[in-house]
Amino acid sequence: MITVQKGTELPSRWDHSDIYQANGDAVYDPCEESFTISSSGYSSPYIDEQHLVDQEICGDAEIIAHVESIETPGWAGIEIRESLDPGSKMASLKTQLSLFLRRSLRTTTGGYASSKQLFGFGSSWLRLVRSGNIIRGYKSSNGLFWSNAFEVTVSMDNCVYVGLFTESNNVNTITTAVFNYVWVNGNNNYGYDTP
Repeated sequence: MITVQKGTELPSRWDHSDIYQANGDAVYDPCEESFTISSSGYSSPYIDEQHLVDQEICGDAEIIAHVESIETPGWAGIEIRESLDPGSKMASLKTQLSLFLRRSLRTTTGGYASSKQLFGFGSSWLRLVRSGNIIRGYKSSNGLFWSNAFEVTVSMDNCVYVGLFTESNNVNTITTAVFNYVWVNGNNNYGYDTP
């Protein structure tokens, strides 16, 4: 009998970090090709507190992810941010797998992050596309047909952090989410499987 121990390390090119004091973690299931990300803490308009699984990408970039599940109150989403500092410029699209999505945007370092609630029933697929200073967000129920969620202009450095994150709604609660069908385009990297 041969026993194979399944690893949990993130694939090459991926890293993970606590933004501010999130105290989170991330593991990868190579059989399911899924990321499980947990995070405590609570973001405010001036400070992001989340656990981020990311790649640094220079120039135009795109990320697609399916949010398979989310446990305990909080958010799971994708984002593009200029740095790993809690007040970084950024644009994100996140979900609680409920009726609504939320777009968050910070256009100045250390500035106020504005939020906008978007109708998103059934939209467990999220997508961000960076083209120059334009970032577009999209939502989908199946990963094949996409609807525009938002379009914003935010000037960032050429190289940015693109990835998946979770954040809690409560400083004493851990939020855990599972992401699969993750796909990244940038730096000649074409990520993982799409449906």
